[in-house]
Amino acid sequence: MPSGKIAGRLVIRSLCVLALASGVGCQPHARSLEPEPEMPATTRPADAPFTISPLRVQTIGPMSYCYVPVRTSFQELPQTSSRAVAAMRKAAAARISFTGPCLFVYHDPGENPAQPFDMEIGYPVADNSAAPAGLSVRRLPAFRCATVTYRGPMRHLDDAYAKLIPQIIAAGYIPSDETRESYTTWAGPDSAGNVVQIEVGIR
Repeated sequence: MPSGKIAGRLVIRSLCVLALASGVGCQPHARSLEPEPEMPATTRPADAPFTISPLRVQTIGPMSYCYVPVRTSFQELPQTSSRAVAAMRKAAAARISFTGPCLFVYHDPGENPAQPFDMEIGYPVADNSAAPAGLSVRRLPAFRCATVTYRGPMRHLDDAYAKLIPQIIAAGYIPSDETRESYTTWAGPDSAGNVVQIEVGIR
């Protein structure tokens, strides 16, 4: 995939985070599926309320995933994300067991904000969980990816992508069509306490 395309699609997709976080109040789970060791953070200037960890290549283990499948564009995202979050709230009311943090899965969105793409919004769940009405459950395979951990308010999340993408390209990795965001800790769209692991698939 050309570097320009992946850079464009990853930067524009951060609109999804802002729409979900500030517009409809997505509340990710506060515990990660697989706790990761603390790593030294790359500290920004004193006036920047966020940090970005060094790049790490890892394989995320397979998991069962309860989700809302969405076919949308970035122009339509506020409406589609509202419906998705409402469906996940119904799942919580049905007492399905979420075993990890809120997970966004993006399937190759393009640079054109009007172009439809597929994504999923959901949570890891216990194996053999039944899908509540209106949702789906599938097995996510092991996922080899380049990751950074972002800590801070959502308005600066693009800075993490701006750091990660050139490092992926410089290291000679080929990005896959899948990108994930795992919301390990959520304290509100403007909070410095948010922790998001960005996971860009690589081949």
